[in-house]
Amino acid sequence: MMFCTACGSQMKEGVQFCGSCGHAMTESADQARREAQVDETAATSSVNRNTPENEYVQKSKEIGSQFYKFALQMLKEPFRAGKSVTEADKVNGIISNVLLAFLLPLFTYLMARSFSSEWVEVPFDLLVLQPFFYLLLFIAIYTVVVFGVGKLMRADVSYMAVVAKFGALNILPVTLMLASVVFSILSLSTLGTLVFAASLILFGASSMTLVFLVHASKEDRRGLDVFYGLVITNVSMAIIYVLIGMSVMENIIEQINYGPLGMFF
Repeated sequence: MMFCTACGSQMKEGVQFCGSCGHAMTESADQARREAQVDETAATSSVNRNTPENEYVQKSKEIGSQFYKFALQMLKEPFRAGKSVTEADKVNGIISNVLLAFLLPLFTYLMARSFSSEWVEVPFDLLVLQPFFYLLLFIAIYTVVVFGVGKLMRADVSYMAVVAKFGALNILPVTLMLASVVFSILSLSTLGTLVFAASLILFGASSMTLVFLVHASKEDRRGLDVFYGLVITNVSMAIIYVLIGMSVMENIIEQINYGPLGMFF
């Protein structure tokens, strides 16, 4: 049995017109089908819109979980675990290096704000964003140098593997830098400064240890001795640091003299 959509009268299946009001049942059926199609299309569109977002969120959670496990392992055994780091861990290594490049100038910015007067604005882009990109450049160039030294030592390692190993060694400096940022936010400036200084020392240690990790994958002992590899790496690191550091300082001084802070100096 079916009912008329106009008057609600009951009628037999298959009739084309309502016996009570004469309403065309075929038109109602077509309209019902069109409404069903519209509802189905809307539901499909909603699923299509939500699916990429859900996949992105799920992917982000997986990457975060993998990085957390990666960081814990590196904190337990930095050198031993670093030996097993390969190009497959490049995402975790890149995340660690990016965090290092961001947290270092962020702490400097927070300390500058804590010691500046209320009427002096500390520019975020000048003290955080610009040094962040310079530090990323420094890390990229330094890994190129270590990769080249690794090839001279005849180590069987790729550039992305060097990036991953460097990021693995930087987990401990990144952890201390994050702690120093938290201490700075909590107005524990002295403790934050001490922890930050320790993180810089560990960053220097991880930079030198990277050569040993690359050397650990060496198969042919006729390559460059690790001692000379360290010398080349440290000299190159010092030159790169001076060049990039001078560029950063010149840029900061120029913006201080001619920017919004120039009136206070």
